[in-house]
Amino acid sequence: VLRILRDTGIGCAHEPTVNAVTATPGIDYENGRLRFSPDLVEASIEQLCREVKHEPQERLSVTGPWSCFNVIDMQSNEVRASTTKDVTEMLKLVGSFNDYGPCPVYPCDLDPKIQVLWMEKSCLQLTRSMGGTQVSHDAETVRWIGELYAAAGRRYHLGLEFVISPLRLDHLALELLWEFKDNPLIEVYADNYPIPTGGLTAPLSFAGLLAQSVAEALGGWIVADRLGLSRPGHKLPLRVDFGDMRHATMGYSCLLYTSPSPRDRTR
Repeated sequence: VLRILRDTGIGCAHEPTVNAVTATPGIDYENGRLRFSPDLVEASIEQLCREVKHEPQERLSVTGPWSCFNVIDMQSNEVRASTTKDVTEMLKLVGSFNDYGPCPVYPCDLDPKIQVLWMEKSCLQLTRSMGGTQVSHDAETVRWIGELYAAAGRRYHLGLEFVISPLRLDHLALELLWEFKDNPLIEVYADNYPIPTGGLTAPLSFAGLLAQSVAEALGGWIVADRLGLSRPGHKLPLRVDFGDMRHATMGYSCLLYTSPSPRDRTR
């Protein structure tokens, strides 16, 4: 992991981010890539170990796998595009036993320009506290959602996944994070959950897949921390997905949140 972050680094094409994270020692920028010194990475691991609080989980949290564009129709057993009716039914179901999480599916029967806005409105109407962190790269839509949440007496959480496998930062997400980081209606944080997929966007070998996953998560956290956009007590994600190379889709996925004590780090 140290060699990956030092020698390969993480690609970044967003100039304000590059200037901010290289302003202090430990990160260099060369040929379009951020390169991290091993000392900085080790110090960041120690910082994460100190800050993370271990809290027992009292119950299972069940929600959608994020916001999907398709469902399996329970009547015909066929895969079809999800609709506004699916959004309503699934939100009522998931919201009955879960306090947070994304809308399970997209309303694909609506104009794409208003899909995310409609999803957030439905979360506000049909659940206690679900919603937030939907995917939109349109600044106007994000602004509308912030105003919608304010009208409902809540603050919108704009959490954008900005680390893309393999080893690259999403400049469009970074642009939105910079644009809204001082907006009083919107709470902005950089969502650091890269999704390396073995055989597609990451090595197929398990060791290589794990190394890339940890490198992306650590590099992303360091960038977010230097931008002031990391969440307090952030638990470092360790995600490994395996690709179905016949259909270019995920075949199996596992996400763990790791917060080891310093003495357990070598296990």
